[in-house]
Amino acid sequence: MPFFKDSRYIKHDNKPMLFLYNTSVIPNVNDMVEFWEEESRKQGFDGLYIVEYISTKCTQPHVKSSAAVYEDEPLYTLRFLTNPIQKAYRLLMKKTKHTEYQNYDHIYKMMMKNRRTYSGRAIIQGCFPAWDNSPRRGSKGAMVVKGASPEKFGRYLSELMKCERYDSSKDYIVVNAWNEWGEGAILEPSLKDGYRYLETVREITIKNG
Repeated sequence: MPFFKDSRYIKHDNKPMLFLYNTSVIPNVNDMVEFWEEESRKQGFDGLYIVEYISTKCTQPHVKSSAAVYEDEPLYTLRFLTNPIQKAYRLLMKKTKHTEYQNYDHIYKMMMKNRRTYSGRAIIQGCFPAWDNSPRRGSKGAMVVKGASPEKFGRYLSELMKCERYDSSKDYIVVNAWNEWGEGAILEPSLKDGYRYLETVREITIKNG
């Protein structure tokens, strides 16, 4: 509650925004959320703005009162939007413990074609600056997305912000950038790209209002 009450905490219609990961495995998840919302109302809020992760571990919403979903990229697209041949390739790489290579532009082009909906919930689209989890996994079972650059990231981020997808949120886009060197999804300054990813986010957000 101290975090929710902080003026910097993101709130939607006087509801603190709370992301829940993998709700499919949380016991009594609806009772839990109902209790949290009751407590938040006692503190002057109008409930909680619950956002559920949609990913390989949680393929659909499980919280009755959730207001939105978040599509975690690039794994969301590679799980839900690839064709049978691409899925077979992914499975083969995992079974044989070889590095899986994906194309940055191809993933984003598939993202732009996504028309999936979630029973009226707002869709918070995800994006990612880059991906390479070989530092974590080594050469066995790693995935490397080739072709990433700050310039491409800026172009695709701009397209997402203008997206007319049904139910897509007009208020939020989430960048998958834990700044975790073990996965290569990095916005923070680096020796390779300097401040270019951060500068790109600033430029695109200013340009698109």
